[in-house]
Amino acid sequence: MAKQAFQQWYWSDWFGDTNVARLDPASRCVWFELLGIMSQEGTFQVSDDVSSLARATRVRETVMEKALQKIEEKNVAKVIENNGVYTVISRRLERETISRQQKTERQRRWRDGQRDAGVDADVDVLETSKKHDTRARYSETYKEKYIKENPDVERLIAAEAEEIVNLHPRRSDHRASVRAVIDAVWREADRGMPPEAALRMLRSRTVAYAEAVREWPPGERRYIKGALAWYQNGCYADDPATWRQGKEAETPFSGNHEVVL
Repeated sequence: MAKQAFQQWYWSDWFGDTNVARLDPASRCVWFELLGIMSQEGTFQVSDDVSSLARATRVRETVMEKALQKIEEKNVAKVIENNGVYTVISRRLERETISRQQKTERQRRWRDGQRDAGVDADVDVLETSKKHDTRARYSETYKEKYIKENPDVERLIAAEAEEIVNLHPRRSDHRASVRAVIDAVWREADRGMPPEAALRMLRSRTVAYAEAVREWPPGERRYIKGALAWYQNGCYADDPATWRQGKEAETPFSGNHEVVL
C-alpha cells in the first residue's frame, strides 16, 4: 500500500501525466512531495516561502527554486509568487475538489426535492450513495429528460464526438475516446452548459490544443496527451495558454542525471 493517499488512488495517472514526464528527475521528486502535502492537508494548493517548502519536501533551497521554475514552465501546475511566498496549485486536484463540491450540492438538492415531494428526507445521504450513484442518477435523469425533449440530440452528439476525436493530435482507443467526449458533454451539461454549447466548447478546445502542439519542438511532441486521457481527465478545461511551448528545444538536463536532494 502506498504511503500517500494520492498514490493509492491515482498512481498510474499521476506518473503517466505527460507534463510530469517532461520534468527533470529532481523537479519530479519535488512535485510528488508537494502533491503528498496537498493530499494530507485535503487541499489543491500549498503556499509558503522557498526555505519552508524546501524543508517540507526535504530538498535544498536551490533545488526547490529550480523545481518551482520547471513546474511552471512545463505546465505541471500553476505557480504564483507574491513577495517571496510561492503558491503551487494543482489544476487537476482543483477540478476534482470543485467536482466533489458540486456533487455534494446535487445530493442536497436531490434530498430537498424528495422532502418537497413528501418523501422521508431523514435518510442519510452518505448511506444512500453507497447503494446508488447519486451523481449518475441525477445526470441520467437530466440526460433522459433532455433526449426526450430533443430526440435528435443523441445522434448529433455521437456524430460530433467522432469528428472531435479525429481533430485531436494524438489518437488512442477510438471508441473509448468517443465515449469520453460524449461523457464530457453530459458532464458539462450537468453543470449547466447546454449540450450543443458543450460540443462547441470541446471542438474549439481540441482545435486549440492541436494548433498549440504543432509549435512544440520535435523532442517535446512525444509528451502530447492521448485523446482518451485528455477528455477523461478534463484537460480541455485547462487554460489554453498552458498548452503553448516555445519553438526552440530546451537544453537537455545537464549533469550525470543524479538527483541531489
